Amino acid sequence: MQKRFRVRSVFNREQGMHLVFLLTACVSIAAVVLICAYLLGNGIPTIAEIGLGNFFGRVWKPSKDLYGIFPMIVGSIYVTAGAIAIGVPIGLLTAVYLARFCPPGLYRVVKPAVDLMAGIPSIVYGFFRPSGHCASGAAAHRNLWKGTADSLGAAGNHDFTHHCGGG
Repeated sequence: MQKRFRVRSVFNREQGMHLVFLLTACVSIAAVVLICAYLLGNGIPTIAEIGLGNFFGRVWKPSKDLYGIFPMIVGSIYVTAGAIAIGVPIGLLTAVYLARFCPPGLYRVVKPAVDLMAGIPSIVYGFFRPSGHCASGAAAHRNLWKGTADSLGAAGNHDFTHHCGGG
């Protein structure tokens, strides 16, 4: 008996999957475009109302109608630098330990745990953070910028105003 190849069915299946991926990509692009349009549609009138100079100002005090974005940018840089300073050494040392020094029995336990943690988005860890560090972080931010801790909280996905009494 001779095998017959089904070239036609494979071709149709590939075309079908190509169409599925194309539609998925188009929906993703449309979602991003709609989000951007929504943000611009609501953001431009607000910026026009508060003024461009006030928007790019150095002071964030919503109670006094001062909405400067500069503290948010600086707060984002602080949080990013802190995350790099803490995360990179821990990650590198963990990788070196697992690759060179870890006993096989411990490796079988630790490696899947590290892989699992790597697969969880960092924002999820933020939901379960301890809030005991807020008071010292808010105080340091007030001393440095002579203002509230709201911008550092916004940058780090923390609500310092609510959890730490900043304001």
